[in-house]
Amino acid sequence: MDPRPQLKAFGVRKLVNYLREHPHFYDWMNKTFRQKLDEFFMDEDLKLLLCALLGYVGARAERVSAASALTACVSYYIQEKLINLICTLYLSFLRKHYAPVV
Repeated sequence: MDPRPQLKAFGVRKLVNYLREHPHFYDWMNKTFRQKLDEFFMDEDLKLLLCALLGYVGARAERVSAASALTACVSYYIQEKLINLICTLYLSFLRKHYAPVV
């Protein structure tokens, strides 16, 4: 990862402080998702399940960085939760203010 854009935008001090504030950052950037899964889990079926969303990234766990895989998986779940919440709130609003909805 090229640090120059961050250096230009935030300065050296912010970048150095980031490393102190997020000590695991480079570990997740420099390892594959498979390596991180192997560090934390023994069950191969669980690892397979945790890789289920990597199709959206377009890479296998052995090739994608752990940070990229984590971002893709977490953002998918956050998006799903947000959509479900919006739908629930919308239906609740309709039921309260209009005729009953299915």
